[in-house]
Amino acid sequence: MVTTIRGTAIVPDFYIADNGVIVKVRPEDMYNSVANADVVTYVDKHIENTTDDIKGIATSLEPSDYGIAFDIAITDSELENIVVEKYENGEVPNVSAKLLPMPDAAYTQHMTPDGNMFVTCDNWYLKHISNVDVGRCKPEDGCGVWNYTMTLEDKTPTYEYNNDIHITEINGDNMTEEPCIKTELAEAKAEVESLGLKLSELNETNTELEKEIAELKKDKEGMELVLSETKENLEILAKREYDEEVEAILSLDNEYPLKGDETMAELELVLTALRRSSERRKSIVDDKKKDDMTATSVVNELKELTGRFR
Repeated sequence: MVTTIRGTAIVPDFYIADNGVIVKVRPEDMYNSVANADVVTYVDKHIENTTDDIKGIATSLEPSDYGIAFDIAITDSELENIVVEKYENGEVPNVSAKLLPMPDAAYTQHMTPDGNMFVTCDNWYLKHISNVDVGRCKPEDGCGVWNYTMTLEDKTPTYEYNNDIHITEINGDNMTEEPCIKTELAEAKAEVESLGLKLSELNETNTELEKEIAELKKDKEGMELVLSETKENLEILAKREYDEEVEAILSLDNEYPLKGDETMAELELVLTALRRSSERRKSIVDDKKKDDMTATSVVNELKELTGRFR
């Protein structure tokens, strides 16, 4: 028997990421997260460290503006019993979709009208769907397992085992007996094992990608440190230029009433005015000296001429 669950994994809304950042998942993110997905597994409580943690495979993913609808074939009997029991008790088995940004994804910060910051990402991929007790996307939001069927794989009718030799196919009011299809079950099991091997390879690829992402984050931190040091150096340079402007002003007028909060533009205006004033004063002094020298020479000449006529 294979139990297939059907439901909705996530809907466009605001979600709080593990690092506390508010992320807005938009309708367009539904589509690219599925388009970028490879094999989407079904796990329990987001645990996906080994192939033993894989409890099923998504056989259908349908993105829409509303959310991501899924069909999942459960391969773990224990988790299958938990999900079915919850459903039969009138509960909605909760699920959570793990969306991760692609390595080349770009982030954009936004602000709501009430001043709250949130982030959007332009490129996601759907890694897995997990069984959870309480998810970020709750049943009242439209998420969870809404239906399930127990079938033999790739068969639409519902089957029940009568014994080890025969099964009964329930088809309306007509009931017919057919030989037990153990061969098909063996093939289905082999296919599941093959998928497990592929998932193991995918896990290795994911591990490598996570290492690359970690290295990129490290490079980003290094760049942020360089930018911080550059900013500090620029502040020191700006302070030095400011002090030089103040010193130049005081050298021209040591009693100039500086308040200490002037901008560089204001200091430059003051310095320009003082320099012009200084130049004017110097020009006036130079002109006066010239006048004095001219008057003295005239007097001397008169004295000389007077002496000659005596």
